[in-house]
Amino acid sequence: MISPQEQRKQKEREFLTGYYSQLVGGSINGFILTQDEEGNQWPTFTIAVGDKTYTIEVSQDPEGNGPGFLFLDDGQDEGL
Repeated sequence: MISPQEQRKQKEREFLTGYYSQLVGGSINGFILTQDEEGNQWPTFTIAVGDKTYTIEVSQDPEGNGPGFLFLDDGQDEGL
């Protein structure tokens, strides 16, 4: 039997998978840093997917409480 917490997590996973999958196959064709009233800088990308264009702002959470960060991994071990 699946607990209510596990059910909630599964629904969240399904929603997020569908939400972000819209971008699969897209091309990043623009980037700017958007600045808000408080001076925070938001990474903002323009992505074309078929005949749709998405503007993606990287946020720390779904409520937009602050700018976020993307970890970029090129698959190479940089070492220290």
